[in-house]
Amino acid sequence: MNHYNMNYYKYNYIPIYFLLFFVITACSDPQMYVLTKSQSNKSIDTLQTENINFYLETSVSMKGYVNSNVSGNYTLKNIVPFLITDLERNYGIETTLHTISDVSRKYRQSKTVFFDQLRNGSLLNGKSSKLQRVFGDVISSTKETDISILVSDCIVDLGKTDTMAEGSLVTNEIYQQLVYKENLGVAVFKYISDFNGGYYYDRENTGGNVISKRPYQGEILKNRPFYIWVFGDKSRVSDLVSKGIIKGYTEAHTYNLTPENIDFTLLEHPKTGKIAINSEKGTLIIKEIDQKRPAQFTIGLHLNKKENPLNKIITTSTNYLVTPSYIQNTIDIQIKDAATLLSENIPNKSQIDQEGYTHFIQPTLSDFDPDTNEIKMSIHNTIPIWIEETNLDDDLDISTTMLEHKTFAFKFILDAFAKAYDEKKPLLEFTLTKQQK
Repeated sequence: MNHYNMNYYKYNYIPIYFLLFFVITACSDPQMYVLTKSQSNKSIDTLQTENINFYLETSVSMKGYVNSNVSGNYTLKNIVPFLITDLERNYGIETTLHTISDVSRKYRQSKTVFFDQLRNGSLLNGKSSKLQRVFGDVISSTKETDISILVSDCIVDLGKTDTMAEGSLVTNEIYQQLVYKENLGVAVFKYISDFNGGYYYDRENTGGNVISKRPYQGEILKNRPFYIWVFGDKSRVSDLVSKGIIKGYTEAHTYNLTPENIDFTLLEHPKTGKIAINSEKGTLIIKEIDQKRPAQFTIGLHLNKKENPLNKIITTSTNYLVTPSYIQNTIDIQIKDAATLLSENIPNKSQIDQEGYTHFIQPTLSDFDPDTNEIKMSIHNTIPIWIEETNLDDDLDISTTMLEHKTFAFKFILDAFAKAYDEKKPLLEFTLTKQQK
């Protein structure tokens, strides 16, 4: 190679050296973040639960859920006895039984007679229930040291008044009770049952007292909902819900409740991408993240091992709100239980198993601005889609299939609780805070 050519290559290498220097510098400027958790404060409970009041709505339409001496999926007559027994075993106090349709009445006979009369349907011969008064009676009667449980089909009936036009009357009456009970916690559980159609009343009460003229006479309706509601001081209701005493439901939601304190750990594995994690210090070092090189990290959680709706809030990814917004638009959050994660091919599997984590949050970032000082993952108790899907605007002259899983005018009851407990604050928040150099 001649002298000229050597100088040509020598001087043309210089821009390449500078380019490589800047690329290496840009990629080797890692950002360190520390993961912390904050959680909504739980009310301090210094008093024992002194009374458990059990209210069974006994309007005649409820009889369709027991259909005595007929085989089928009639869950009500099985759920109630087991629930009352489990409550008494867990709390060590006797349940006070009430029937309620037009007004609440204390049940004076034994639990054995109560269960028998429930199974044969003789207990369910009350008048049409004004549900706004049923809920109002139960809520107003619930004292600070009480837990109250209400079982109802929650079908709103305003008599001769057009329910869909005036359903807000129901919302308003229930709301008036709730706004004066800031510490009231509420949980609602949806159950599915077969139903003797001869006891179904549509919004016009077609057939009235003439069973043969009722709209579904002679038919067994499938997947008809009924509900178990729990009311009480929010710390007591949170405790009851967390214990998993209420079982067998298909859906659930809570209002004004806070999960118990949740232990968490930022795990060193599993992870993907150009990140480094120190689990002991709770630090995450981001070296590089973009769409071609996303990064995933894992947070291990210790939740209550019993299925309950407070766990469900945390394990539902649609309840997560991420800031800044550019990350919200690109992040993917998966929540896995222990069995799912441990079935994967991951490092440190035995160590993770020994720590006893019940669930894992796995965020995957595909966009990252090094100037971001804070990344927040907030968990909110959003209203689940099943509530909207359960509501039925009109039950007149519709097929039995369209009635499945639906409750006429259900929204007017639920709207009262949504208005009273506007849960905008997160129940739980994980924050990655940038450490300044």
